[in-house]
Amino acid sequence: GPMTEVFSARDRITERVVALKILKSEAMFDEISVTLLHREAEIGLRVVHPNLVRYISAETQKAPYYLVMERLPGESLAQRLRREKSLGLAHTLRIMTQIARALSVLHQVGYVHGDLKPENILSVDSLNAKLIDLGFAHQPGENVSLLGEGLILGTANYVAPEL
Repeated sequence: GPMTEVFSARDRITERVVALKILKSEAMFDEISVTLLHREAEIGLRVVHPNLVRYISAETQKAPYYLVMERLPGESLAQRLRREKSLGLAHTLRIMTQIARALSVLHQVGYVHGDLKPENILSVDSLNAKLIDLGFAHQPGENVSLLGEGLILGTANYVAPEL
């Protein structure tokens, strides 16, 4: 995204391959970018579900700010749809059910994802999908104090029309 970069990295202690999300240098001193990464870390470390990317650790108190997440195989739903053009009904229902379960867990603790789109749904294998990128996740109304009245976060083509 415009504020972060994601790298594949190896944890020196566990030797596990992880995804490392780091604030770009130009975003390190931007209060909104730092706040969003901090919020993503809090939500990601708090909410655990098999269909939600797993957050392992984070540094949000001092630069460089970063998140460590499980490194997932597979491709985004957007990539898959570009390649296959459509999915069968049973497969579509399986993906949507799994993502709805992940969203339900977020909603149960008071959060909305904030950027639900095909690029943020990962097909990790032929049977399982995971919701990724909690960068815009928030509690309803929380962004008004952060951004100001009338401003929203999200991808324009996927933002709810009422926003």
